Amino acid sequence: MCHLTDFQIPYWAQFLQALATPAIALLAAVIGICQWRTAHAKVVLDLFDRRMKIYGDCRSILDKIISSPSATTTQDGADFIRASADAEFLYGDNIVKYLEKVADAIFDLATSEAELKNATVSPELTDLVAKSRASVASIKNFYKEDFRSILRPYMNRRLR
Repeated sequence: MCHLTDFQIPYWAQFLQALATPAIALLAAVIGICQWRTAHAKVVLDLFDRRMKIYGDCRSILDKIISSPSATTTQDGADFIRASADAEFLYGDNIVKYLEKVADAIFDLATSEAELKNATVSPELTDLVAKSRASVASIKNFYKEDFRSILRPYMNRRLR
């Protein structure tokens, strides 16, 4: 009669048995790294989407203002502040300060346009028109390369 203790496993089978555990551990490590990279890419994409939403929302408000500067109200300024509210959490101080400067220009434009409707004196009209034009010029800078150049590093950034 043959006992189990009498049975000898061939050396090649023992060798494969010994390699199975490290091979499974290596496969688990590779799967873990792939999952981490996928999660990392998702975080980067989500961050880009959140940043792009702020840019798009701000731009749509400014599009409305630039298309009809004389119709600008303080509500447009409030809408712009609301649209850019999360910028402090997603961008650096330079972007936040720039957006605050644009918001100030919107309020200046709204104020000068409201005052223009009631102005009667010629020198006062000249000052208000100049203030209105300066505000529009400041708002238009949003569309120029200077804003995009300070925004670009945040949009191209990868998380490490």
